[in-house]
Amino acid sequence: MEKNKDIFEFRLSILKQEIGELQNNIRNYNNFLMIVKGWSITVFSAILAYAIKELRPELLVFSPVVVLMFWLFDAYLRRTQQFFISRYNKIEWFLRNPRLLNEAWEKKTFPKLNFPDMTGQKSVRDIKFKTSYFRVAIRLNVSFLYLIQLTAIMITWVLLYYRAV
Repeated sequence: MEKNKDIFEFRLSILKQEIGELQNNIRNYNNFLMIVKGWSITVFSAILAYAIKELRPELLVFSPVVVLMFWLFDAYLRRTQQFFISRYNKIEWFLRNPRLLNEAWEKKTFPKLNFPDMTGQKSVRDIKFKTSYFRVAIRLNVSFLYLIQLTAIMITWVLLYYRAV
């Protein structure tokens, strides 16, 4: 029984550390996503401003590719962040569920809650993500900025094309 208590205490300490690490990872991804969006706006604005200044719509030909690259990178980061959010939500659900928490204290075990592989035989990269890149990319919180940028490119191209003709 003492061994179960030691294992339980050890897992409880891991759980506490994991929650802090998950919050930190989620926060870091949010910061990084804001940097990616900022660079997307900067590069997009620079290309658009230069094309308008030079009155050359052909300069906008590659700008959709740049926007799509930022969009895909944003989706990739958001998808990876989703893993941390999902794990955090599972732990929070467990800790907020009085029945499961009481059962864990009584039995000195954590049912319905997976723990990291302490042997190091599996890594986060081995975990299959349940969400596809496409599903993440089309979410409004990811796609909105990039759809506006693509729309602005098309409108600017049309205006510059007819102005140049």
